[in-house]
This record gives sequence, structure tokens and C-alpha cells, in this order.
Amino acid sequence: MTTNLTTTDHQKALVQIQRVGVSRYLSIQANVELKDAITGFSSYIGSDGKASTSPKGMAIYIAHEIKKSFGFSVKEMPEPMLSNLTALLSAIIQIINNGTKRNLPRIEIRQQIKDVIKLSKQQYDIINGGNHE
Repeated sequence: MTTNLTTTDHQKALVQIQRVGVSRYLSIQANVELKDAITGFSSYIGSDGKASTSPKGMAIYIAHEIKKSFGFSVKEMPEPMLSNLTALLSAIIQIINNGTKRNLPRIEIRQQIKDVIKLSKQQYDIINGGNHE
């Protein structure tokens, strides 16, 4: 995540952290970075020649897969899941970036995202004993 904050940005960040907590703040920041990666991905044409039909499609796909795997939307997630979510969003960003650099077909990048979401949920369950809270 970007750490070059002006004093005003720093103050805004502290206020937001006090309001929503550290874990939710970090997940919000990771989500902003994910949106940036998705925006770039929306114009990507894979090695199979297929392009995006909608810039919102990938964001909807990711949100759907997260809710399907974790049982919660990002906004509904309990505090312990948020730490896991931040790492997951960073992993998704890396999959998008690496996939486009390697000129992978969009469908392969989407599958890798789906796989990392499932893996992240499995890891969460192992660490937390399957508890959702």
C-alpha cells in the first residue's frame, strides 16, 4: 500500500481509523487499490483476444466470490475476517498484475482469483477453527 501521506491525509486517516478501526481501515485501503487494478484490467485484452465487456464485471465477480466463500459481503465481515481480507485483496491485485504482465487469458486470471479466494477462506478456517466471528 502507498505510504506517502501528507499531514492532511495523515489526519484524515487517523480520524477514519478511530471511526472504523484499524482492520476495517486497512481493508478499505486495500479495496481502493483493488479498484485501481480492476480499472486497469477492464481495458486488458488477453492472449486469447477476449476483452472486458464491462469495467464493473470484475468487481462484481470478486465481490460475489468473496461472499460465496466467506458467507459475508466485505461490509458485513466481522473484525477477525478483515485482517484476512486485506491480505486476500492484495493477493488478488498481484494476480491481476502478474496475469496481465504474462498476457494470460482473462478467464485464467479470473480462475486464479476464484482459487485464491477459496484458499484464503480455507486458511481462515484453519487459523480460526472455522469460526465466523
